[in-house]
Amino acid sequence: GSLNTLEKANREVARLRGLGYPKARLIPAGNNYRISIADYPTESEAQRYLREIQAGFPDAWVLKPDAP
Repeated sequence: GSLNTLEKANREVARLRGLGYPKARLIPAGNNYRISIADYPTESEAQRYLREIQAGFPDAWVLKPDAP
């Protein structure tokens, strides 16, 4: 997800960690904050996990890192 204040983003990260997503974290993105649940070494692993997580979070998506 993406939130527009640091306070809201921190609350959402804490909520997700409480729901069993210990790697939840925020990622600054301009004037907003993206929320990440997990990191994966490959896009295919992330896509596999995405299908599972969308059962509880239908709007979830995969954030691809910028190319080096």
